[in-house]
Amino acid sequence: PKREFSNALLGGNSIGIWADPVNDEIIIGSNGIFVFDRLATGVVEPKRLIEIASVVRAVEQIALDLEHDEIVGVHSADRDVDPPVYGGVVVFDRLADGLVEPKRFIQHVEHSGVLHPRAMWLDPIHDEIATGDSKTNEVRVFPRVW
Repeated sequence: PKREFSNALLGGNSIGIWADPVNDEIIIGSNGIFVFDRLATGVVEPKRLIEIASVVRAVEQIALDLEHDEIVGVHSADRDVDPPVYGGVVVFDRLADGLVEPKRFIQHVEHSGVLHPRAMWLDPIHDEIATGDSKTNEVRVFPRVW
């Protein structure tokens, strides 16, 4: 590899990764949202860490919306708890740090149908966010702002 870096807090759960060439950062979805310097090497501390609230198990896929300065992520369900926690979509300010509430949040409710999203895409031009659900095998498209 050209470079490699690590952080013990990632815990082997680095699932989603996004490069931000404008701000020279790498954003990783895991048991939190970790933001590192794009040129990081070795064992490094994150520049910022968005801590995940109790309703979110782990952010698995992420995208960066530079036009609106937001990080968008999807998280899967936790069916091992009673009652089960369904997956959802979370949106944070790009510069968020620490334990902060998402700006917007979709979790399984009757009108969203989001159960177990494993993939997502973001279309800032058409103001849409979509999730691919591994349990229903469906793609759901939402307005970027709900």
